[in-house]
Amino acid sequence: MATLKEVARAAGVSVDTVSRVLNRKNKEKWSSTARRSDEIRRIAASLGFRPNAAARAVRRGTFHRIAFVVTCFEFEGRPEMFQGRGYFPAAIHHLAELGYSVIPVPIFQDIKTLRMKSIPHLFAETAVDGILALDGSGIVPSAMDEFIADLGVPTVWLNRSPVPGLPCITSDEVVGGRTLVRHLVDHGHRRIGYVGLSHSHYSWVDRARSVHMELEAAGLDASGIVRLRPQHWGEDIEELLDRPDRPTGLISCMMPTFHAVHHVLSRRGWRIPEDISLACFSSAGEWSKDFPFTTWRVPETEMAEKGVELLMDLVAGKPVPNAEYKIQGRLILGTTTAKRGEVWKKHSSAPLLTQNPKPHPSLRAQRSNLAY
Repeated sequence: MATLKEVARAAGVSVDTVSRVLNRKNKEKWSSTARRSDEIRRIAASLGFRPNAAARAVRRGTFHRIAFVVTCFEFEGRPEMFQGRGYFPAAIHHLAELGYSVIPVPIFQDIKTLRMKSIPHLFAETAVDGILALDGSGIVPSAMDEFIADLGVPTVWLNRSPVPGLPCITSDEVVGGRTLVRHLVDHGHRRIGYVGLSHSHYSWVDRARSVHMELEAAGLDASGIVRLRPQHWGEDIEELLDRPDRPTGLISCMMPTFHAVHHVLSRRGWRIPEDISLACFSSAGEWSKDFPFTTWRVPETEMAEKGVELLMDLVAGKPVPNAEYKIQGRLILGTTTAKRGEVWKKHSSAPLLTQNPKPHPSLRAQRSNLAY
């Protein structure tokens, strides 16, 4: 590959002139100057000259690259890759519009010890302007925070339990839990259950807490809130459904628990929603027209876009006023919930519920911000 000096020699001009022409910094007001510049570019192309992007990036102090870091588990040498669902596509699209390329960087953790595996070599070179990080495992090891802090690169976290002083974009799970409960209450359900998981991540904590608070606010029994035990999901769900006051409406904390409940109900021969109404929290890409369930959709796309916005401010040296930014999802109504006593057609031609649920007084203050 030719150098600037070789191109300058072939064109009979100085190296500085070649550099200005190839970087589009040469003044080409006159036709003769424009023709000469075109000739220099033609000579450079014929000699196989390619600009050194890395060198130029070092000189200007920017790379126009962002690392999209995702924590995910590895079990017995087998990676459990987190796909990024709605976060990653939204982030790369938004960053591309701003002229940035994206380097995906999975950070694997041992599922038993939770310890972080080695950092990818490419990431360790810090050839990026910023880091958009996604908590895909639910637990970010302290070693990772220390490593990123040592890099000194602007960083924004998505879906991470808030950390003081660290910019984090979270989903407003409290509004989600309240909205799902109110939807079932407004459809005549008075015995409402919830199946979740025992985990310290903010999403699991806020979902269970908000369901509990809204049931109490409505004067309903909150004893149907169950935290499933590892390896015993089926047994715990069966026990909940065997209660004399078993729920007529049930909320699942995520799609895997929703499928577990659906499996138990199928074995029992129970009909949805005639025998029991089901709702859940879900992520991008999990909702299907073939099985249109009622769900509170986590705003992954909006969270990613907000994360990019904050990261660009940090890259530009602007201050970020807050540490935590909450983004609200929206309620999507499907055929898995219905009014008590309402009989649905068995076939998929049954119409979707499209009316907006009447908000509980505790939600009216936030009605303008809710996206149904």
